[in-house]
Amino acid sequence: MIWSRRQIKTAPGCVFCAIVAGRSPAHIEERTRDALLFRPIDPVTPGHLLAIPLTHVARFHSDPRVTGRIMEQAARWAQDDEPNYNIIVNTGSHAGQTVFHLHVHLVPRWPQDGLVMPWD
Repeated sequence: MIWSRRQIKTAPGCVFCAIVAGRSPAHIEERTRDALLFRPIDPVTPGHLLAIPLTHVARFHSDPRVTGRIMEQAARWAQDDEPNYNIIVNTGSHAGQTVFHLHVHLVPRWPQDGLVMPWD
């Protein structure tokens, strides 16, 4: 599914919606018609990236079609390098979600990278 600009939903106060709209800065790696790949402010390993849908979806289960599409796009982006990855989606505050806009962490892993899961 691809969303036109008219179909992209945004949420007031959502930092990721502000990035999508160009109102907040981000180091964007790639943008497609329905997804954005960018570097997080505080990466947990070198190469850590976030994949988000352009349309606002608060949680993993809020819109399964959007979730499926963003997971498909994240898999395409990850296959370019083919290292070991943690693919992480937190859903709900008790599970560690701090930005309530669906996002997939693509976390490259290497031997002795020092990352202990889960991270704070």
